[in-house]
Amino acid sequence: MSSFILKLVSVSLLVTGSFAIFFQMCELILFRSANSAFKEPDVVSSGIWGGVFLVVFSLLLINHRLRDSKAIQALALYGFFVGVTIVGLYSWSVNRYQSAVSHCQNVNISNVNLCGRVALDSLLIICGILTAAFNVFTVIMASSFASQ
Repeated sequence: MSSFILKLVSVSLLVTGSFAIFFQMCELILFRSANSAFKEPDVVSSGIWGGVFLVVFSLLLINHRLRDSKAIQALALYGFFVGVTIVGLYSWSVNRYQSAVSHCQNVNISNVNLCGRVALDSLLIICGILTAAFNVFTVIMASSFASQ
């Protein structure tokens, strides 16, 4: 049973990390020429570096390369902070243009309406929440995962 949970968590982290990379790349491509008022979260690119970390961590877990529960806990704790960072940055981004969301079709950023930005920011927030949740679960289950 524990092996199934390990694979489920690992694949979930892999998928979440891949989505975070994809959504961040979309934001960078779509809004690369946007004015500086909307660019700050994109410059940090937490979806890319955080997503790469999640993919690598999930592959280490699924291939049983991490045998020490303390190492698993430390990496999962770092993954939790990656999730918190993604949620924080993109919540801040949404907060910056919150008053314009109701008429987002009429606001253009780099020839893309604001609704696209709202959608991508929201998807990255969801990725961050899932990342934090999966990593909290990984911290809790670390001793079980290390013994396999």
